[in-house]
Amino acid sequence: MSWRRIRAVMGREALEIRRNKMVLMSMALLPLLMVGVVIASLLTVADLVPADLARQGFVAPAALSSLEVTAAVQVLVNDQNMLYLILTPTLLPVVIGAYSIIGEKETRSLEPLLATPVRTGEIVLGKTLAAVTPAVLLGLVQFALALGAIGAMTSPPVVAQAMRPMWIVGVFVAMPLLSCLSTLLAVVVSARVNDVRTAQAISSLVVLPIVGSGIAVLIGQIYLTTGVMVAACGILLALDLLVGWLAVRAFGRESILARLG
Repeated sequence: MSWRRIRAVMGREALEIRRNKMVLMSMALLPLLMVGVVIASLLTVADLVPADLARQGFVAPAALSSLEVTAAVQVLVNDQNMLYLILTPTLLPVVIGAYSIIGEKETRSLEPLLATPVRTGEIVLGKTLAAVTPAVLLGLVQFALALGAIGAMTSPPVVAQAMRPMWIVGVFVAMPLLSCLSTLLAVVVSARVNDVRTAQAISSLVVLPIVGSGIAVLIGQIYLTTGVMVAACGILLALDLLVGWLAVRAFGRESILARLG
């Protein structure tokens, strides 16, 4: 496997992404929307009165017992939002991943690429990294913006909770692995269908179990700890390798060339 050829595929994909204004707009809009959700949540919590929370029976978790009631609520709300921030880059590359093959089928620009000495694995890896890289970078930007908002609107103990090891592992390890998984699933789908909208629709359905696991965390069915996050990263890495292997097998460059011909 040659990283020079992989970088060439990535450069080719980056050029296609820059030409697609709608993709760029959708990728930029969603992270900004999520930062807005963080700000709106903190503004809502700021209006809560500790006495009202006490009357409603709110009891802070043992790990947050040292914080004031309002600060404890802010931490719990931020934890939910942090999970959303990790899941957001999972959705962004699906559009690019689904379009990366089918769009080239329609414009007949895939045939020259397949006729080159570039290996199938290098094509899949190059296309995947080209889709994942901007999504992860936007995810890191939205994480930084969210931390800035939390720092400006809350106290240092609340900020410290948003930067505890569990979320550092989630943002810098789980988020890229999730983005890779969703992109590879989109590549598998796009290699087997011939319509962009169909590929994007199917890819979105395939990603639903990933989003569903995030919802399970939000409703308390899965309790997140640093250990759970690390274990999840191990599972995601194994899934990435498995789906990457499937993507190479499903790509079928000979059959694509035959259909293009």
